[in-house]
Amino acid sequence: MRTWIQTYTGRQFDVFAPDLVQIDPVDIAWHLSMKCRYNGATTRFYSVAEHCCVLTDVDLMISQNGYVESPKSISYSMNWWPWVDVFI
Repeated sequence: MRTWIQTYTGRQFDVFAPDLVQIDPVDIAWHLSMKCRYNGATTRFYSVAEHCCVLTDVDLMISQNGYVESPKSISYSMNWWPWVDVFI
């Protein structure tokens, strides 16, 4: 039985025995760009990658205005994060 998947860059990523050498940021970006947020229940394709970029922009805008110490959208550790999906 095969336990690996072929990534965008052509690597064989073993899902049951992952190795840091197998991980490529290009693969992560590609695969996130192909996964749709909200199970596709949007009026246009809205990828996980786009969502991450939008949240990073929001974090940077907020942090530059002095509301928070630093951008933290990737970890969703800010108090306001549950409401971001409602407004974006």
